Amino acid sequence: IEYKDRPVTCGNQLDRKTTRDPPTVVDYEADETKYYTLIMFDPDVPYPQNRTLQSFRHWLVENIEGNLVNNGDMVTSYFRPTPPADSDSHRYTFLIYEQPDSMKLNDNFDNDKRTNFDVPKFVQERNLIGPVAGNFFFLHP
Repeated sequence: IEYKDRPVTCGNQLDRKTTRDPPTVVDYEADETKYYTLIMFDPDVPYPQNRTLQSFRHWLVENIEGNLVNNGDMVTSYFRPTPPADSDSHRYTFLIYEQPDSMKLNDNFDNDKRTNFDVPKFVQERNLIGPVAGNFFFLHP
């Protein structure tokens, strides 16, 4: 994963300016005949020491053929990382899951509600496999 030539390397520190727009590169080992789901979330909401809102969903793309993320179905558009000004650094996590097949999101999925996103529950409900790839970075307010 890269933002404007700045790679995400398992825990490095990035800044708000760099992460304003979606990553320019999302690359992972993929089978071109399979579909994948990308989830980007912040598990440190509202504060790393007080994670009462489970996770905040920043980006969700399904039906990615192989690793062609731009050709997948955008379920939740990219929302730039914005930790509270009085917070410690937040972790912004990317996970890639293999899908059992091409999917359609259920009608009861509330795409407007980004807070309290339960990643394990979502993965289980969708029968996703993995994660098959993952990465994360820190961003300090």
